[in-house]
Amino acid sequence: MILKSLRVVATLALFATANSAARADAIGIGDFGPTAVLTDLNNLGNVTGFAPLTVGIYTFTTDDGHLRYANFGVNNSLALGNNTDLGFIDIAIAADANVTKFGFLVGLAGEAQQHRETVPFFDTNNILLGSIGVTRDGGYEFVGWENTAGFIGGALVTDIDLNSTVVTLDNR
Repeated sequence: MILKSLRVVATLALFATANSAARADAIGIGDFGPTAVLTDLNNLGNVTGFAPLTVGIYTFTTDDGHLRYANFGVNNSLALGNNTDLGFIDIAIAADANVTKFGFLVGLAGEAQQHRETVPFFDTNNILLGSIGVTRDGGYEFVGWENTAGFIGGALVTDIDLNSTVVTLDNR
């Protein structure tokens, strides 16, 4: 079996904070203050290759139950990835984490590698808060959401570009 090349990189800077602003909508990286918590995906140890994987308050699952952890992140850093084109990585946040802001970078390692993803964000009752679409010719785009009426329960990063690439997440 020939493995697809890992070209999609969705940089995941898992920012979480209980400090809320005056809006409940898509937010930028500048909307996170000094109390934001960054979860590091480096040095996770021996990742078995099967989802789900829990790192701190986050649980990662994929469309086919396989999870890659390899040096295909930013600057060859360790990153998490799924195993299929047009696949997904679901990021669930522990219900007792009380996260009101959550965001990360989505993109490709190369500047000339087109990609498209949808990233819906959900509350702790799995009700859709909103969705952000990413379409780029390469590089990264920050996606984030704030829920001032409650807490964020997770996000679903879905590859919607049939281009023989997979969804990968990195914290850089």
